[in-house]
Amino acid sequence: MKRRLFRSSVAWILWAIYLVFFLVQRFYIAPRSDSNWFFYLLTEGLFFSNISVGILGILLTFATTRKPKLPLTWLVTVFITTVLVMSPTTGRPNPLRTGTTFSVFTYNIAHCRISDTEQIFKTIQSSNADIICLQEASILDQDTHKLKVALARKMPAYSSYHATNNLIMSKYPLQWQGYLDVPTKWARKQFPIAIVNLPTGPVSVICVHLEPSWVTPFRTEFSELVSTLTKVANDRQSQQAAILAQVRNSKEPVVLAGDFNGAQFAGVPTALKKEMKDALAETSSGFSMTLLPKLPYTRIDFVFTKLLKPINSKLIGSTESDHRGVFVTLEQE
Repeated sequence: MKRRLFRSSVAWILWAIYLVFFLVQRFYIAPRSDSNWFFYLLTEGLFFSNISVGILGILLTFATTRKPKLPLTWLVTVFITTVLVMSPTTGRPNPLRTGTTFSVFTYNIAHCRISDTEQIFKTIQSSNADIICLQEASILDQDTHKLKVALARKMPAYSSYHATNNLIMSKYPLQWQGYLDVPTKWARKQFPIAIVNLPTGPVSVICVHLEPSWVTPFRTEFSELVSTLTKVANDRQSQQAAILAQVRNSKEPVVLAGDFNGAQFAGVPTALKKEMKDALAETSSGFSMTLLPKLPYTRIDFVFTKLLKPINSKLIGSTESDHRGVFVTLEQE
């Protein structure tokens, strides 16, 4: 009897430690995930670590007590914390006023390596968005070069501007083009910027693909892993600073769209939400998962806006890429 009570007490203590650690990780560490390599590493595996530790806890409680209260408590806790990790959106669509809105579609096409060029093209064409932002669209890749040729031939109404792996397309004239040259572990990374002359007035569009939150291949030596993760975290902070400087200096309303390689609660999106609107979160509900094969980052594709009102949104695409595209309708404030 005493042994069983002791085991049950240990299980409750472990549950309390699990809950406290997870809440600290989710609400303190994750929003600061780009601060240092350790926070970064913890946040990257948040979903898997939560599930695995939670399952171990449930099995432990079944082994230590016959009463259902503790296992049920573990089960409910694991469910709630998993929902927190997946970060559901909570907004609702706004009324659509015809003639005053425009649409933006952001899509990571994965270098056309998940499916053929034609399928990717059909997904992009089906959006019929006024402004399209593509990531992992380097023209140095044979398949993405074919896609760009197809886009130019079959969607001639669009103007386009390309910088490294990112592409901006617009049904309306591009008044100005430039780019942010940002630090990266790759050869070069540029975020294209274009001022689009919409009927309602000029809008600055920035297409981004932030430093990946994964590191492959993982180094066998711990010292190399630390140095690599440190560089990734530092580069993401530098990229965030460059983006925010551009947004703050813009005289026009801003659309910031792309693949942020971090979930809603991660460091960069958290910082951007303080100064911009997350269009998908403000106009849709549910989990809105955009990264298909990897669960820790349920939504890593965003459209942020400044001086623009999000009206509604949806996800486009299924298995053509490893991402789903984000389509939003915006209105100038």
